[in-house]
Amino acid sequence: MKKFFSMIAAVVAVFALASCTPEEAPSNNNNNNNTPASKLATPVLAETHTETSFTITWDAVTNAESYIVSFDGKNQTVTERSFTAENLNAGEYTVYVIAQGTGYESSDKAKIVVTLTGLTSADWFVATAKTAELNEAEGYGPYNAIEFTWKGTGVKTLSYGMFITEQLLGVTDATLKEYLTPVNDTTIAKVNSAEGLSSVFGPLDGGTSYTMCVFVTNEANVEYFAKVVAATESAEASDAAKAWFGTWTVNSTQKYSIDGQGQGTVIEEDDTFTVTISASANDPNEVVIDGLSVLGAADNWTTVGVIEDGKLYILNGIDLGMDQSGFMYIWLAWYNFGISSDKYPSNIVTLNGDTATSTNKFKLYDENDQPVDVECYCSDVFGVTEGGEIYFLIEAFPGVYRSGDMTWTRTNAASSALSKSISSRSALPSSVVIAM
Repeated sequence: MKKFFSMIAAVVAVFALASCTPEEAPSNNNNNNNTPASKLATPVLAETHTETSFTITWDAVTNAESYIVSFDGKNQTVTERSFTAENLNAGEYTVYVIAQGTGYESSDKAKIVVTLTGLTSADWFVATAKTAELNEAEGYGPYNAIEFTWKGTGVKTLSYGMFITEQLLGVTDATLKEYLTPVNDTTIAKVNSAEGLSSVFGPLDGGTSYTMCVFVTNEANVEYFAKVVAATESAEASDAAKAWFGTWTVNSTQKYSIDGQGQGTVIEEDDTFTVTISASANDPNEVVIDGLSVLGAADNWTTVGVIEDGKLYILNGIDLGMDQSGFMYIWLAWYNFGISSDKYPSNIVTLNGDTATSTNKFKLYDENDQPVDVECYCSDVFGVTEGGEIYFLIEAFPGVYRSGDMTWTRTNAASSALSKSISSRSALPSSVVIAM
């Protein structure tokens, strides 16, 4: 049926005016002797282009007097053998050319497609990014944040996103644009101000290169897609953190079993496992603990600890990253007062040379500054959906997790040069702006 209607359109096109669409371009037959006219040869097209313009050229067609060029829904008749279009945005553009001459049947349509990348620089918008300066009051600095500046004139729309640079390999600009976050008119006004807009982007991982992508249009609807690369610094481990480096054998006497209905039971059972503590790139007093998760190290589900006053605080609620399916993975503890994603410690480990002891019982203070006895039954890596629903990574219940007090014995000292970023974040979702 589609082919049938195309044939009808071709017949109607014989009687169309020169202002018809490309698919209706005229078949100009000026033969007045009612004898079959010779058909002109189809032009052979070639193109050259820049990031925002292109020129189509063709060799002369024998007996052709002019050419109909169809582009962007419009036709125009030219006698020269070239056509140029300028100030174009990124995308694919199709051009048709038909040769025509008195006494001859017009040629078939010649077609060529040109792909443009769009502006790679613009005098009406500038984007820059650099490692953030330390701001202890706001909780960010060179290890976890990037400072960016946008300044423009006549900017009408702006969308942005920060991505891990190494994970952008093979990702097209068109795909990136789908994940950008648009800003409101108030932000646009700041961008167009004399000072422009400067802000801090995070939380990010230490020692990691990031690419800030910004897609803007101006009042003339000209598009510009900018990419700016900046890197966070790698934290130099403190002496307090280095004291914990190495491989440890850990003995525990309890496990916590969760059944298919989410009910938990403490089981008295000995367990021995190995963990490795190394530096984190994110903070001088932060360490990465491999092997503490019952899920194992195969999927890089590491644990984060913070050193303070000679103690290792294994913190609940630490963000371990996001996978491509959209799950945010965190270290989530189960307490005697229920599930919580607040950053209460799940274990507190006290160092004594090459041995250490940990406890899951401690005092916290409530919102009224009153002491509360807290017991952490277990903790491990969990996934959380975008809607905030908890997803247990152990698919077959019952899930069994380590619990109770533990003893730690160092079996191998590690070099202070060890450093690791715990992130497994997807390249695509945008991070959170700390201060706009």
